[in-house]
Amino acid sequence: MKVLIAIASCFLLFCGCWYSFTLRPYPDIESVFVEAFTNETDRFELSTSVTEGLIGELSSSSLLKLAGRESAHSQLSGEVSYFKIEAYTYTEGEEPLDYRVTVRARARFAKSGSEQAFWDMTFEGFSTYPIDESSKNESQAINEAVSMLIGRIIDRLRTG
Repeated sequence: MKVLIAIASCFLLFCGCWYSFTLRPYPDIESVFVEAFTNETDRFELSTSVTEGLIGELSSSSLLKLAGRESAHSQLSGEVSYFKIEAYTYTEGEEPLDYRVTVRARARFAKSGSEQAFWDMTFEGFSTYPIDESSKNESQAINEAVSMLIGRIIDRLRTG
């Protein structure tokens, strides 16, 4: 009886370790095609930045292999849906001290050839910069907001 318990314990331990070291939440999905994101904002460069950023992140990670549309197991697509720069904090005299940049995108991850998505969600990235642009300017803040947005999409791919 003790031998059976020991064997069962080893089996559960081995299965638990194997499961905990599995890097992909979708075991049957090994590759992805990243479709160019569309843009619904007046900042047309954002869709390119998001698409290229996702491709860069995926190519430098072991999460999913990049593949062409025809050979990929899955597809990541989306649209940049929101962009705004607004005053973020104010002085006592209600003068702006800094600005906040917000970028939102809706992203969809689905198995190739399937109409049903694994997930279809809206993600947001943001950053701030001072009004005097002494330490960071608007362009840098936009890049940081896009990077945060990309990171959140990649995190969602990792967790499933």
